[in-house]
Amino acid sequence: MEINKFNHAMFKFCKRLTENNKTYTDRFQFMEDTIFAPSKGGSRFVKVLTYESRIETDYETGEKTTHRDKKGRIHCFVEKETGDVYKPQTWRAPYTKGNNAVRGNIYDLTTVPDNSDQCGGWLYV
Repeated sequence: MEINKFNHAMFKFCKRLTENNKTYTDRFQFMEDTIFAPSKGGSRFVKVLTYESRIETDYETGEKTTHRDKKGRIHCFVEKETGDVYKPQTWRAPYTKGNNAVRGNIYDLTTVPDNSDQCGGWLYV
């Protein structure tokens, strides 16, 4: 596995998820944006996390403030060796059992649907 090739593909994958999610986020007045980013991974898998920016309104003053999520939520796991995408089983581990455990591949962005959202519904279809 070439590290630069994997990092480039991971960057494009996260960018595509972020762009696809924009239409979903724009429907809500309390959300500013959602960003997908890789987290430090283990020896075999890398976590992809979702970070939200929420708009909160103080109803006494009418002042709006933006709060960015710093911890993130798990979206999916990507296998370092192959680039295969797995849905999460837990915060720490992907679901790898069964014939349809692989949900896509970061090297083939056509496997990521255009209607993906931050909840990862496309991973469970």
